[in-house]
Amino acid sequence: MDFSEQRDDGARRYSDWTEEGRRDLYEERAAIMEFDGGLARENAEATARRDLFGSTSTISA
Repeated sequence: MDFSEQRDDGARRYSDWTEEGRRDLYEERAAIMEFDGGLARENAEATARRDLFGSTSTISA
């Protein structure tokens, strides 16, 4: 299942957002995918990281 929005420019869409803004959006997207979409937490977080940061690497807290 893919709950991410399709967009042409991927993570670059958020490149001008502040780190705090992207972090908030990441947390919100991951929570929606986990609770509403039924994804496992790890999968929801990885998908949100990929969508917003362009990778599945760990983000700073």
